[in-house]
Amino acid sequence: MSILNQLLVEPEARIIAFGGGKGRQALIRRFVVEQARRGKRGMIALTGIRKPPPAGALILARDMELLSDLMLRESAEQSFVYLARETEGPLIRGLLPEDLARLTRQLPTDYLVVDLGVHPEAALIDPRRVEEWAEQGRWGQLIYALDISVIDAPVETGVVENPEHFRREFPEAATLTRPVLMEYLTDTSRGMGSLFHQAWPALLFLSGVERAAEENLAITFARELAARGICHVAVGKPELNRCKRLRVS
Repeated sequence: MSILNQLLVEPEARIIAFGGGKGRQALIRRFVVEQARRGKRGMIALTGIRKPPPAGALILARDMELLSDLMLRESAEQSFVYLARETEGPLIRGLLPEDLARLTRQLPTDYLVVDLGVHPEAALIDPRRVEEWAEQGRWGQLIYALDISVIDAPVETGVVENPEHFRREFPEAATLTRPVLMEYLTDTSRGMGSLFHQAWPALLFLSGVERAAEENLAITFARELAARGICHVAVGKPELNRCKRLRVS
């Protein structure tokens, strides 16, 4: 089954942003692999301050014209090519919003993946980051990964990017029960709701879905999400090349 067909709400989108926690990196890898099989050349733009990628080529440049030239050269040689600005000790600093703006005006490759991940486990981002993404969002679609295992997980396990904000808005919630998670995903003031109501389409990918019980839970959750305005939902386990868009109403 084609992951691209299942993930892309906007098939012609050339700039695809990936956010979320667990499952995001596996989704990006599968996305890039399938694009390569179709003969498409692309890059992965890193953002924020993070560890270097474990594999693949890494291009560092502050000058976006130079970066564009290097992109063309490297994309012809290999599939996994990452873009960032510079090193900071053992870490790297990813591209800034203004870098992405310059780079995407004349994109030299077939597509560009923008990796918005801020933490490998932080599935629920700070609402302030939603505003930041909305302001800088120059992508054609956002795909947001949320592992199904976060349901009923304790708040203090690293799943929530900003626990202080979460506790302030949901003082009685020690665990991410389904109603609490639903509220955080759909509320536009206390949570991430406005993420799914921007000019660009957004798809929520429920990762970690492998067995029938997990899929049934995901389908039920997707129906509840659809009733609250999040209509584009897919489920699966990208590590096993499993991805299915849910048709819910």
